[in-house]
Amino acid sequence: MHLFTIIVLFLSIISSSSYSATFSDNFASTNISVWNYDPYTSIDNGRLKIQLPNSVTWSGAHSLGKMYIYGDFEYQVDYNSASMSSNNGWHVLMRAQTDDNKIVEIKRAYYGSNVYDGSYYNGSTWQSWNPISTSDTSGKLKIRRSGTNFYIYYWDSVDSRWEYNNNTNGYLVSSAIGTAPVFFFLATGTQTNTFTATSYFDNFSVSADGISPELSSYFLLFLGITCLYSLKNRKNKS
Repeated sequence: MHLFTIIVLFLSIISSSSYSATFSDNFASTNISVWNYDPYTSIDNGRLKIQLPNSVTWSGAHSLGKMYIYGDFEYQVDYNSASMSSNNGWHVLMRAQTDDNKIVEIKRAYYGSNVYDGSYYNGSTWQSWNPISTSDTSGKLKIRRSGTNFYIYYWDSVDSRWEYNNNTNGYLVSSAIGTAPVFFFLATGTQTNTFTATSYFDNFSVSADGISPELSSYFLLFLGITCLYSLKNRKNKS
């Protein structure tokens, strides 16, 4: 196989996929190279567990300073909030956040009623949009960036599809963050410190144009192919 053929093959593989980098975590064990674990987080039977005592109103795990997402991306996670459903004033959420503290998030929450809700923080002020009623106590959450637009989704288990309020294109939360790299954040919070709050996350995954410091899977593929080509040439010459 000639080097030109290798390059054409590599480019065809890239063009057949929307994203060139991926990362996933099923929370089988701690991974401190990627995650910062706040107090009251732990790995429990293959899930990320967040258990807030009644004296604490917030905790989570995030990749600040360790892993960032670049360009277009999608990232998703499973959640379970079943043990919190009878209490008032809580949220289980996922965020995309910049180093200068701009945030897009989707959350499963209870504030007098059970809802999915999206929020944007511009560094000084919170804005919240379009809460959608739900009876889900477990499910999936997703954030997607296309260009400068951030969209949020939840998984509709009845129709087996990603959507937000029956819109399979998601809900546009903000374009103000632009194309800045973001880190990911999974968290649980309460409005008051009057009850113990326990939630779980699992099956975390992200696909993106770029993930740092992880090397692109396609770069690794290209590196592997070119190494094989080099070894073959060396063998033919010997």
